Amino acid sequence: MADRKVQRRLAAILAADVAGYTRLMEQDTDGTVAAWHAARADVIDPGIAEFNGRIAKHTGDGFLAEFPTAQDAVRCAVALQEGLAASSLDFRIGVNLGDIIDDGEDIHGEGVNVAARLEGLAVPGGICISGEAHALVRNRIDVPFRDLGEHTVKHVTHPVRVYAIGPEAAASNSGSAGEALPDKPSIAVLPFDNLSGDPEQEYFSDGITEDIITDLSKVSGLFVIARNSTFTYKGKAVDVKQVAADMAVRYVVEGSVRKAGGRVRITAQLIDGSTGGHIWADRYDRVLDDIFEVQDEVTRNIVDALKVVLDPDEDARIGVKGTENLEAYDYAIRGRDLGWRFTPETNLEAAALLRKAIDLDPEYAMPYTFLAMGLALDYLNGWNGATEEILDECLDLAMRAQYLDEADPQGYWAMAVVCMWRGDLDRASAEIERAIQLEPNLAVAHAIRGNISGYAGRPAEAVENLQTAMRLDPQYPDLYLHILGHSHLLAGNYEAAAEHLTRRIRRYPETDSSRMLLASCYGHLGQVDAAKNVWQELKLAHPDFTLAEKGKVLPYKNPADWQRILDGLEKAGLLDRAPAGETATPPLPDKPSIAVLPFDNLSGDPEQEYFSDGITEDIITALSRIRQFFVIARNTTFTYKEQAVDVQAIAKDLGVRYVLEGSVRKAGDRVRISAQLIDGNTGNHVWAERYDRDLEDIFAVQDDITQTMAGAIAPELSLAEQERARRKPPESLDAWEYCRRGFWHLWRYQKDDNAEAKRLLQRATEIDPNLALAFAALAFAHLQDFALGFSDDPPAAIEGTMQCAEQALKLDAREAIAYNMRGGAHLFRREHSAA
Repeated sequence: MADRKVQRRLAAILAADVAGYTRLMEQDTDGTVAAWHAARADVIDPGIAEFNGRIAKHTGDGFLAEFPTAQDAVRCAVALQEGLAASSLDFRIGVNLGDIIDDGEDIHGEGVNVAARLEGLAVPGGICISGEAHALVRNRIDVPFRDLGEHTVKHVTHPVRVYAIGPEAAASNSGSAGEALPDKPSIAVLPFDNLSGDPEQEYFSDGITEDIITDLSKVSGLFVIARNSTFTYKGKAVDVKQVAADMAVRYVVEGSVRKAGGRVRITAQLIDGSTGGHIWADRYDRVLDDIFEVQDEVTRNIVDALKVVLDPDEDARIGVKGTENLEAYDYAIRGRDLGWRFTPETNLEAAALLRKAIDLDPEYAMPYTFLAMGLALDYLNGWNGATEEILDECLDLAMRAQYLDEADPQGYWAMAVVCMWRGDLDRASAEIERAIQLEPNLAVAHAIRGNISGYAGRPAEAVENLQTAMRLDPQYPDLYLHILGHSHLLAGNYEAAAEHLTRRIRRYPETDSSRMLLASCYGHLGQVDAAKNVWQELKLAHPDFTLAEKGKVLPYKNPADWQRILDGLEKAGLLDRAPAGETATPPLPDKPSIAVLPFDNLSGDPEQEYFSDGITEDIITALSRIRQFFVIARNTTFTYKEQAVDVQAIAKDLGVRYVLEGSVRKAGDRVRISAQLIDGNTGNHVWAERYDRDLEDIFAVQDDITQTMAGAIAPELSLAEQERARRKPPESLDAWEYCRRGFWHLWRYQKDDNAEAKRLLQRATEIDPNLALAFAALAFAHLQDFALGFSDDPPAAIEGTMQCAEQALKLDAREAIAYNMRGGAHLFRREHSAA
């Protein structure tokens, strides 16, 4: 060693590594290794040689290369990222100009150290260079630069100026490099080290870390980085000051867990990321039964050290025990850990563990939440044989989680996801708002709110929410890029959408949805060849993919948004390339199929909307009772409200043969209703009629429309089924009107609307004590009070649900809504057989 010749010189250093390499190796070792070798052989090695460089060292998941000039190094970095765009791996690259020491086998020194730190600041697929390199290339290389400010680098005395180059510099929306510190105490909790000597116990230390992150995230006075980002440091030797710089936070928590027999030792320390100084540290030696108290103490000590004042609700939510059964807790955190890995195999294994936790403690909310999320993920991705019916189980699981712990935000974001995929976007929005209220720092909740906003036709809000999620989770999941690209597409920003979707495909090559959207973007941009290439990749990867199935799953509130995607594909000539028989719409059912559009309110008074909506809803309800009919639900047809519509297009979108449309004009004591039944295949009128009646005859008018339409479509309907469609009207019009007003408020799923619905429905029952529908609707309102957290007395809300449902059934044993509500009440009482 003493005889080895050492050279000191000025050189340009390029440092690169694969983003998320450890995670990728866990998910697919053979595939990741193969992709890494292909990237080296096809792009990296020839690219470095082209720009006069040499590889000085391989680092397992990366490499160091030396160049004679900064211009050569930066040009090579740009060329490498362009060449690696087709790879399934995302590389991060840092470039610096500085002094190095070459001992003949390796290179060392400050120049190398700074390049490695710059690489760590780059986003996946991005490049960061030092101020020294920037000064030499800024006028010589035609790429955009973005100043990320000065960063403190380990073992370097003075801060380093950092610049990002390439597409990330032009429009960065990800990562935290260069981000200003939040205007509140900001913190990142690193994964606690497992010191148990048993790798199988990793899930236990990870579970404790995650629970602490969750509790801190409930504090509105803190800014807390998401688990997904901090866990990228798992198993790595880290510089706490660098972590704080990477995550753009002021404070970092780190610690360790040692579990042995029935005892556990936990250490934790809070560190100022700007100085590296310890603010607080402690050690806890406890019996395993005290694990929840330890987590609570750690959280509260951190909050106290940062001088954050908790409001009473936050104080009550922190440290709540989920279960007294440690075995159930053990199964639950193992299941949760597997669920975060997002593969069909781990999802299946997670479900088994979570069900075991539920068996051990049926009163433990957390496993219900993550089981609901896992099953919904199965449905969305077509994993493990999941079909649409599994969403019913997901709904039950999420409702159960909310019932068991109404202050746990996870139950609400799980419910939001389930409601979104069920097409109930209004309720999904209400549920996710409650989740964010309970846990303001929950990155996944902001992303879900963005996804819901996109499907609800509010793409600008979707983009804003995704940006918040990405700031809370700088190493965000690839799905966030898909949601962001989808939102830009819906807003007509096709170039921005294509950029995000391309990055998503690079990070998750198996995706079909992102390729579908990217092909549509290219179609809108007139890049037909690019669209066809992407479509070919999609069909090769997923031969069974159909637009019909995708259109059935995606819950667009406005059909025009789905049509925008289809239009892009059509512009690229891709719809015509579908196999024979494949369409973008569902096939017609094997029975008469009908969609009833919201009847137009022609009264000139917006306050009368509830009246025309009520008539439409009554007709849908009456038709839905005829088992020979296939009737599209109110929730879907009302998305066309107040829109200029093409009846044939609607019939095609919804997969029905017939469409009923009409109008209502109410004036004084008279009402005029017009209705027409249209064949969606031809656009021809099958039947049309106008009714001018006294308001006292409104129920006869509705029955007449229903019966006439049934006769026009299916003359073979039995008299029994026709009679079943008739409903006994209330004795007083005023009671009916109050009832319809109440339903109008119920469908809005908001606390104030629910209170108003109860008032109106109570009035209806007072006017007509024999109106079964009003009692059934009142039961619905009480159940909403319970399920959506509107009531200050949940047991009373359940009791109210049961009483009103039973009264409705005493008046009319055929009232379906009452059976539904009574079933819900039994479910929340845990009377499952009765439910």
